[in-house]
Amino acid sequence: MINQLDPISRTSTSITSNLYGYLVLLMMLITNLHHYFIKALIDSYKVIGLGEAVFSPNVYRLMVRFITDYFIIAMRIVLPMFAAILIVNTVLGILAKAAPQMNMFVVGIQIKVLVGLIVLYVIIGLVPSVTDFIYNKMMEMLKAVIEFMK
Repeated sequence: MINQLDPISRTSTSITSNLYGYLVLLMMLITNLHHYFIKALIDSYKVIGLGEAVFSPNVYRLMVRFITDYFIIAMRIVLPMFAAILIVNTVLGILAKAAPQMNMFVVGIQIKVLVGLIVLYVIIGLVPSVTDFIYNKMMEMLKAVIEFMK
């Protein structure tokens, strides 16, 4: 629920998105995936020489696949939190109709924070599998781009 301003990109981001970003970056550094990217960059010069890259007119298919994979990964990450907050909002809406004398704004904020923290606690255990999925997709995309440019 709290947003902060990122001074580099000048965008407003939530604290949990920064937490996930730093966790994924930390796992990338722990698993030495950054070495894989540097090696892939060096190997790409061996496969495709300087000035020899040829872009096919069908490059849009690859870009569409990248964008769909990007949104699928994003939805997999955000779906548990979204579903939990949706259920809490639905329950609060039903309670507001059942007991109109209760102030749901006062009660709802604490319940949303509590449910959000509980879901975040459960999701943190799943971060390694999510990052493994992201890294596998990144490697597939990197290989596809190099193959596409041959």
